[in-house]
Amino acid sequence: MLRLLALVVSVSLAVPALAQEKEKKVGEVPAGLFFSVKGGPFALDKVYPGITAALRLTDDQKLAIMDAQQKTMMDPALREAGQKAKSDGAKDVDRAAAQKAYADARTALKASVDKVLTDDQKALIAKIQTAYEESQKAAMDGLKAEFGGAKGNPDRQAELRKRMDQELRVEMATRLDKILDAEQKQLVDRAGTIQRDREEDAGKGGKSKGDAKGSTKGAANGGI
Repeated sequence: MLRLLALVVSVSLAVPALAQEKEKKVGEVPAGLFFSVKGGPFALDKVYPGITAALRLTDDQKLAIMDAQQKTMMDPALREAGQKAKSDGAKDVDRAAAQKAYADARTALKASVDKVLTDDQKALIAKIQTAYEESQKAAMDGLKAEFGGAKGNPDRQAELRKRMDQELRVEMATRLDKILDAEQKQLVDRAGTIQRDREEDAGKGGKSKGDAKGSTKGAANGGI
């Protein structure tokens, strides 16, 4: 009788815990829906906070995407291969193996995400991706001459990168205004506010705040 009571108690405690964990996960917006020009997952939310909310992902979609991420780009074995390839004693065979592992993981993640998303969501992702690429080019072109004159001046270059991040967001907002409907814009604004608040709280706790440096370098990321 005591064993049965203990089992009932343990189950009753586990169910709310699982429910809270699921609620926490579905409250987050998964990354990995956008890809860089090299095909690697690109956290566009770092450049334009809240943008993924425009897709109106369901809870089931969020959980499925995060599960796919855990099995691909966030796989401990992949991280280990990457660390080995970057170690001092790394050999060409280690770097080649890591590059293949990352490429396979990216392909697997994209395939899994494609199965989860609807055709309309995929079409919207493509439009947002194009808006980002056009915005990045416009921001870079506008400051190209100033970047050229800032060679050898790290402080000036850092200042220009911040300006570029700002210009990129302005360019993105202009393009997204023609792509998103009123409800989507509200969802993005709300999600962006939540994301910025979380990053600010993390910064106060001594952690690194998520900045937007990905706007100038992020498109080239995505693995080894």
